[in-house]
Amino acid sequence: MGPDKKRLVLVVDDEPDLVAVLSQRIGKGGFSVATAADGEEGLAKTRALHPDVIVLDVAMPKVDGWRFCQRIRRDPALKDTPILILTAWLTNDLKRRAEAAGAARILLKPFDENEVLETLRRICPASKEV
Repeated sequence: MGPDKKRLVLVVDDEPDLVAVLSQRIGKGGFSVATAADGEEGLAKTRALHPDVIVLDVAMPKVDGWRFCQRIRRDPALKDTPILILTAWLTNDLKRRAEAAGAARILLKPFDENEVLETLRRICPASKEV
């Protein structure tokens, strides 16, 4: 990857206001951002764009976050893509389910925008020094 190529984050969430705020903050944090309004669109964009990391809501129409993770993890070209799950409700069962789904990290909504950026920098493979 060239020094001026930004890492791509795909934000998949059905809350337009959250997507707008999060996309703006992630973009200002040095990433390129693509968005999807539901899991089905998110899967299509993931396959087309091969993002460096995915920010994913759990409760979405068409394809929920759990089925989204299952489908990504079954695709050899995408299975190692880090996924950051954002959720409005967090229980121990949800944490276990997120780990089982292959999520790199889970954060609770409402979230701290700086914590999201720091998490993205940690889990995005291109952010690691070689």
